[in-house]
Amino acid sequence: MQREKVEIKGSKDGFYAVFEPGLTLVHAISLLQEKLQQDHAFFENSYFTHLTSDTLSENDKLIIARFMEEHYGIRFDKSTFHTEEDNTKKDETLEEEINRRVQEILKTQTKNTTFNLNKNAIVDDKNQMKTFFVYETLRSGGDIQFDGHVVVIGDVNPGGRVTASGNIIILGYLRGIAHAGAKGDKNCFVVAERLAPIQLRIANAIAIASENNKLIEEPLIAKILNDTIVIEPVLSHR
Repeated sequence: MQREKVEIKGSKDGFYAVFEPGLTLVHAISLLQEKLQQDHAFFENSYFTHLTSDTLSENDKLIIARFMEEHYGIRFDKSTFHTEEDNTKKDETLEEEINRRVQEILKTQTKNTTFNLNKNAIVDDKNQMKTFFVYETLRSGGDIQFDGHVVVIGDVNPGGRVTASGNIIILGYLRGIAHAGAKGDKNCFVVAERLAPIQLRIANAIAIASENNKLIEEPLIAKILNDTIVIEPVLSHR
């Protein structure tokens, strides 16, 4: 039996969450949020003693704790987070972490373009194109359509679909369908932390997964080259 990426366990002192190694902060939050939403009433106003992860930093854990407090009223024992006090650096918020990750990806593809985060939307300063954030995993039947860029903080499962006139960035797993540049812009791209889609579309170009399509454990980008969709590691563009 495959181990879950995020497990919530109980003890005599309260609940605690265990994260699979290798999860990014935003993906960890997305998976945890999905679990909490399945039984929101049960976990609301509950008490968590700690978070366990081999790869998330103490500051990452603090961001997760604050997110859970803000959105679910969950109380935390913050004495378990061993963060170093640094008066020169303010505590990061989830939005700042997402914005930074998006910026890292966009720097590999765009020149002289900055994105300013404003709650649930960021604005592309160069093209004045808005960006829509999706704070959940898209299951089968889930369908997001937006005139602009789309950032998914979570997975797109088989049967889920994301359509955008701009770029699509998935801070999680893409196993469903993604269509970037839906109005015909061939310069758009699709980026995912893990990429194994059923179908990819950019403008009018289409790529369909083969039977041997395997999940590659690194961030990948799909874009058009010579009217054909090509998929490459994001790191190769830095």
